[in-house]
Amino acid sequence: MFSGSVQSADRAIGDEYDAAIRLRTDLYESVATGAPKYTCPLCGVGVYLNCMQFQRRFYFKHAMEDGRCPIQTRNRLSQQQIDAIRYNGVKESQLHKQMKEWIRKCLVADSNFSEVVVEGHWKGKLTSEYRRPDIRATYRGLPVAFEVQLSSTYLNVIAERRMFYQQEGALLFWIFANFDEGMRKLTQDDVFYNNNQNAFLVNAETVHASDERGQFVLKCIWREPVTGTEVSDLQQQLIGFDQLTLSQKKQQSYFYDFYGEREKIMEAEAASLHAIEQQRVAEYKLRQDRRRSEVRVNFHHQWCNWVGHSILDLDEWSDLVAEMDEIGQFIPEHPGMLPGRIINALFSLKFGYPFGWAYKNLIEVAHIVLPGRDREKMDPYLEHFWTGVRVFQRADAIREDDQSGKWQAKVAQHRALIKQGIKPPVGDSRYHSLIKFIFPELAA
Repeated sequence: MFSGSVQSADRAIGDEYDAAIRLRTDLYESVATGAPKYTCPLCGVGVYLNCMQFQRRFYFKHAMEDGRCPIQTRNRLSQQQIDAIRYNGVKESQLHKQMKEWIRKCLVADSNFSEVVVEGHWKGKLTSEYRRPDIRATYRGLPVAFEVQLSSTYLNVIAERRMFYQQEGALLFWIFANFDEGMRKLTQDDVFYNNNQNAFLVNAETVHASDERGQFVLKCIWREPVTGTEVSDLQQQLIGFDQLTLSQKKQQSYFYDFYGEREKIMEAEAASLHAIEQQRVAEYKLRQDRRRSEVRVNFHHQWCNWVGHSILDLDEWSDLVAEMDEIGQFIPEHPGMLPGRIINALFSLKFGYPFGWAYKNLIEVAHIVLPGRDREKMDPYLEHFWTGVRVFQRADAIREDDQSGKWQAKVAQHRALIKQGIKPPVGDSRYHSLIKFIFPELAA
């Protein structure tokens, strides 16, 4: 479908030979149906994909050249003139005649085939077009047109026949006299790559096998994907026609599902790469978690020395500042600049006894964190205290220590302020993050 976007020829063609070969047929059919997939950006005329005979390099050329475009890609001779020069007066080769006789013998040996006709006329049901396939027959109710490919058929002939039989509800089946890896030509590739990388041969050997088995026997040649990008050498095997997958819609007949198997391999490779990446990410996360845990333990150690024993090694603290920075956490150059009240309160909740103060029970710690009803006196990190009470399960202990009921009254006053929209100061976001790092239980 025309999108209006412009892209380079290299990008449109890609770097996969088999995909380019299939694109050749796709482009020809799109032009023939009046809806070219690609057009010339200068004149808007639909384009085909051609290939240099010896270098196997692809290039686009106009489907029609009337002089309006500055880019000229055709020879001076028209396609009709070339066809005339090539085919006019040339008698059918002896090999072609032999091939048709071999195919006929193979077909009549198989009871699944009926109405076998050599070079019978085929009139289109929907159009007035005529075709004259080398052999026509009916296979289990499916009309099949057999054509001999002797490496001399133009892409336009291949594509036009394919479209004709597709709309006729019939199957076009190409048969080769030979299919050699080294001597294979582009016209053979036009069939091979559009047929799921399967090719079929008929010869004296297959005729003999067909007579013996009572079924149409062919020599199938195919490739198998080794990886998502690498393929095997050509494989070959005598197979029965009933072993083939036939798709009238796609105009394909194949023994080995090359592109289906390649898709499975590519999915498996992608899954493997994903698993490796997931493992790499997991290992990296594990290393990060271990490092974060080491830094956290270091902080706990130095904080406890500072608060509990008034011991502070500024060199060690400076190293800790650098370590914290490496993992994305901030601490100031001196521990006295940290929000010590909430840190000590959370250590108290975690340990189950007052830490950092000479208090006897947790209720006294709670009163320090929530000293009064004024917003200015509220601790900006108070939310972490409430979380710590739940996480460390200290609510019951605080209530038991609240003999006077002052704490419960203070909590009720605080809740009333919250309902009125009066909340504690926001506080430094870096310290909010630091608190959750020091006490990972809160983040959970």
